[in-house]
Amino acid sequence: MLGYLLGSCKSQKTDIKNGRSAYERKLYHIAAGLLQKQYDKEKNPLRKQETAFLVGRSFDRNNQPENAAYWYLKASKEYGNYTAEALFRYAQMLKKQELYDSAINAFTQA
Repeated sequence: MLGYLLGSCKSQKTDIKNGRSAYERKLYHIAAGLLQKQYDKEKNPLRKQETAFLVGRSFDRNNQPENAAYWYLKASKEYGNYTAEALFRYAQMLKKQELYDSAINAFTQA
């Protein structure tokens, strides 16, 4: 039984090829770093926004609201389908940091 558990842990790490695969496996601490590198290289504006959003989600899931807010704001400024959701989550991260006036402004824009 122990061998099975150890083997499954090892295979999970070796299956990670990029930030998205780490994110899908809920390895958010790994995903954040890999996705940041992907963001810098990405040329497609839609994928660039999605990548910034996933970086924000990764930091959010790791309870790092300052980093998450930064990336959600970045995603909200990119062109794409995540603009409204990114702005809403940005406002949530401001609220989580007790920056209530800024959060209210962001919520009214979302």
